[in-house]
Amino acid sequence: MRLKDAYVDLIFAPEFRIRMGQFKRPFDRFELISSTQFLVIERTGVVRGADDCTGVGSICSYSRLTERLGYADRDVGLGLGGTIAGHWVWSASLTNGTIFEDIVAFVLPGDTIDVFSDGKSFGARLEYRTTNLYVGANAAVHDFANAVKLEEVDHGFAYGVDLDWGSYASGPHLQAGITAGDNWRNLDAGGEPSSFLTTQAIVGYRVTVTDNRFVEAAEPVFRVSFADPNTDVDDDDGLLVTPGFIVSFSGRNRIAVNADIYKPGDDRDTEYSVKIMTYLYF
Repeated sequence: MRLKDAYVDLIFAPEFRIRMGQFKRPFDRFELISSTQFLVIERTGVVRGADDCTGVGSICSYSRLTERLGYADRDVGLGLGGTIAGHWVWSASLTNGTIFEDIVAFVLPGDTIDVFSDGKSFGARLEYRTTNLYVGANAAVHDFANAVKLEEVDHGFAYGVDLDWGSYASGPHLQAGITAGDNWRNLDAGGEPSSFLTTQAIVGYRVTVTDNRFVEAAEPVFRVSFADPNTDVDDDDGLLVTPGFIVSFSGRNRIAVNADIYKPGDDRDTEYSVKIMTYLYF
């Protein structure tokens, strides 16, 4: 067990608050949704044993790129945000940015150059909310140590749009988004990052169960995620398809089953993974 979120909010008005600590960067909607409500088991859809996505490893999927490139997920730093006119929600962050893992991947064997980045990362998101609709636009800048340019701190840039329509209570639910930017984990001979593009849609339909005292609802779900880690190269992309099913008990307690099916862009074999997860929420 580990502590993932630890922060303090100073709320001065609905329009303005300050957040300090470790929290989720204000980027894509898929990442900001709690794992207790997310419609599929794993955001990245990782298939154990598959490791062929350029720069970021594992499979090529939406959340695999945004997380591994440091544009989404948690970081330590300072956040600002607020709600304007009841519908517009804005947020921004200044965070440490440094990714400690895989630093060695930038360095040739025997090379002693320190490629640790001491830069900072920035994120921003603007979202329009109604009762059952979220529409957002986001952008992020992530610092990285450029091993090709030697000790120079560079920055990768990413941007995207997304929407979340529907209810967690009953009926249809659609989440969709598209993100593009710099894959700074994949540098060319001049030290320039490749450009990535990824898009994803998840749909579910929650049916309330009224004649069972244990089961509250049942929900079939389906995800399609496409990711291209280098848009200048053919056949390095990947397609992830995830059919699944959720049985919900009281509150957010549930059991979910997913089948992640991953097809690389070239002639390599399709990879499969079946996942079962129980959620205990209190």
